[in-house]
Amino acid sequence: MKEKKSTTFEGNVLRLISGTGIGQVVSLAVSPVLTRLFAPEAFGMAAIFTAITGIIGSLVCLRYEQAIVLPKDDDEAANILYLCLLVAMVVSGSTFLLITYFDSGFYDIEHLIQVGGYLWLVPLSVLISGIYFIFQFWNTRTKNYTRISISTVSGSIANTGTSLSLGSLGHVTGGSLILASIGGQIVSSVMLAFQIIRADGKFLLKSFSLRKILLCIKRYRKFPLYGSWSILLGNGAWLLPTILMGAYFSPVFVGYYALGFRILQVPTSLIGSSIGQVFLQESAEAQINGTLPELLERLFEKLVALSLLPFLMLMVIGQDMYAFVFGSEWREAGLYTQILAPWALLWFLSSPLTCLFTVMERQKLQLRWNVANFLTRVLAIFVGVYFNSSILTVILLGFFGVIVYGYKIVLSFRIAKTQLANSMKYFTKQLFISAVPTGFVFILTEFEVSTFLSVSAASMIVFINIAFFSSKALKAIRK
Repeated sequence: MKEKKSTTFEGNVLRLISGTGIGQVVSLAVSPVLTRLFAPEAFGMAAIFTAITGIIGSLVCLRYEQAIVLPKDDDEAANILYLCLLVAMVVSGSTFLLITYFDSGFYDIEHLIQVGGYLWLVPLSVLISGIYFIFQFWNTRTKNYTRISISTVSGSIANTGTSLSLGSLGHVTGGSLILASIGGQIVSSVMLAFQIIRADGKFLLKSFSLRKILLCIKRYRKFPLYGSWSILLGNGAWLLPTILMGAYFSPVFVGYYALGFRILQVPTSLIGSSIGQVFLQESAEAQINGTLPELLERLFEKLVALSLLPFLMLMVIGQDMYAFVFGSEWREAGLYTQILAPWALLWFLSSPLTCLFTVMERQKLQLRWNVANFLTRVLAIFVGVYFNSSILTVILLGFFGVIVYGYKIVLSFRIAKTQLANSMKYFTKQLFISAVPTGFVFILTEFEVSTFLSVSAASMIVFINIAFFSSKALKAIRK
């Protein structure tokens, strides 16, 4: 097996961001076209399907995949990889049997009738996502982040290209978006698997040992025991509301919510997940070396500097931006983005820190947090359903999100034995600095000077902020 690459934290993050970023840019660039080809109902249907596969897919490896980065011995890590592949096949096969037996229930729910016709694709999507997760963590272990970037770009281009092709040919249903998404998953997984087999295939074949796989099951039993339930509740908290909203409201509302959520998700999926992927490996080493508190403080400050201003801008200009970019019928999605932006900010700040629960082996504590997160989000949905108000549902999701994710940040610092006070001082300082450009854009919006002018001003300010952060990261790499 090849030696792990020796690179800086910033360099590894930028390698991942470069791939994810290209994929996100491609996806966002064609979004204005897709929102004019596909109705909100189609996006809602695709979002419901994604929610179903996401909840089941959270258990595809029973969280054993996270253990791949932990052993000092590469041979042990290879057998964890084999264990994950076996578990993924069992889970996807079980999903197929369950859906075959229970899928009739989806046809009895008025707003989910259309989704039921695509349930047979769920086991395939689950298996493909499992394979991708496994190889992604193997690359994280070996610090081959470029492979992850290449696979991400390939999958995004395949997904986007298929969506555009089907939409242009008149196939403008949610089913087309579902098929395009699965196509992108297949391309990403195949690209990643091919690169690993070519580079590490001989080592992986030589390392296979049934006895060691059985030992790994016992050694890392906390991951399925606590981690699987934790991620199930965590993903359920994100994705179950989409299914419930589709059942109790309508796919149209889900479509608005899905687009609003997708825009808010971009910073986390583009930058937060990349940082988290690198931070998982770096924090494991820092914990051994006794430098974890310093690493955590530096990371949190960088996250605040990068994200605070963009999210404040979304809070101010959400509706105008959506109407201008995606079309006037999507203005309501912009309103949802404005409401959810404070929660999304805390989600972005806490997302890379999640790996600390794994590194410190505090899966039980993470499980408790996920229980609280899950219950509050389900409560928000049912309160909104009780009052028959979709807007109340969104408001409550944002409110509970701020409380729960704010507490997650506190927990992350606590388990890493790091003082939060200094980081909060830095957050307050950046808040005051960001208030000036945000206030300027707010004035432009309130006085209705020009939608084009206000959106352009906000975009330029955010671009400058991101460029400044990137230049600092590049300087750190050169050092």
